[in-house]
Amino acid sequence: MYSSDDKTMTDDETLSLSELADMDGAKVPEFAEGEFEKKAADLPGPDASKDGADEIKTERKSEVKGGDSPAATSDGGKEKPATEATEEEKSKVFPSAAQVFGISEDQLQTEFNRFKADKLFKKVFIELTDPQLKKEAFLSKLAEAVAYNLGGVTVLPDALPTALKDKPAIDVYVAVCYPYGAESFEVKKVLVKKALATSVSGVVLYFGQFEYRLKKRRQLVREYKKLLGYGKRKKVIVAVNVESLTPAEMQDISSLLFEAGAKEVRAVVSDIRKEDIALDKFVKSADGKFDITVTTGKTDDKCMVTALNLGASAVACENAVEVAKCFKDMLNL
Repeated sequence: MYSSDDKTMTDDETLSLSELADMDGAKVPEFAEGEFEKKAADLPGPDASKDGADEIKTERKSEVKGGDSPAATSDGGKEKPATEATEEEKSKVFPSAAQVFGISEDQLQTEFNRFKADKLFKKVFIELTDPQLKKEAFLSKLAEAVAYNLGGVTVLPDALPTALKDKPAIDVYVAVCYPYGAESFEVKKVLVKKALATSVSGVVLYFGQFEYRLKKRRQLVREYKKLLGYGKRKKVIVAVNVESLTPAEMQDISSLLFEAGAKEVRAVVSDIRKEDIALDKFVKSADGKFDITVTTGKTDDKCMVTALNLGASAVACENAVEVAKCFKDMLNL
């Protein structure tokens, strides 16, 4: 693991960063549009750049011809071919990104790394659903999540007033019917509506597997459609424990949640392994029907990359801040 005392990244860490870059597809930082337009307003367009390059080539060609200059020709007066513009000459016509923004290449790389880190941290959610957490530890972890600008935090209903007290600059979600979704439909209706009446960003509603095997599919679709419909201006996210499901059940649950109008589902697993078959099958069963956030206990940077490469849009875990710190160190930020 990378640390401040050892500035060398291991092969695995380098591979993790490469996979993230490939997965994200952002080879060049997406600078703020207004700033870019302001900086680039006086730059030559594609045609002007081409003309500029041609001018350099013409000038060098005329220097080679040189009129009566003895250095203009060689080999019995034959003209020397026009040479390509040097890198220095090209840079005057084709400014680099660093030149456009008036910073050094090192500064540009740092800004790029910071951009990548910010984008990555938005895909990391912290789970503060451990009932054993003391208030001091809870508030400390929440403050760190805000400092790292993570994608959001999930808390239990009894911790919600504490989480919302100081209006933290982070999306707060409340876990309803955690962790088994064993409550009846009538109870779920009351809990979801009550949670959405607060200033939360959304609700994470846990899916009951016993009721799935007990009730008819048509009834389940109708019930979850009603539950999801309560979140007109806020998110209602269904959380499904995927590890105990068969492939056929995964396909069926994905289909019925899609029919009910689900936009996002949390796939709950105890651990994200390198080859997580259950998670992989559930992601494939979703087949673009909705976004999937993998929810787990403690994990690490490699497992997070694994989940994202499987097709998940985000990862929620207990030690999200530690994972973010790891990526920050790897990016030298």
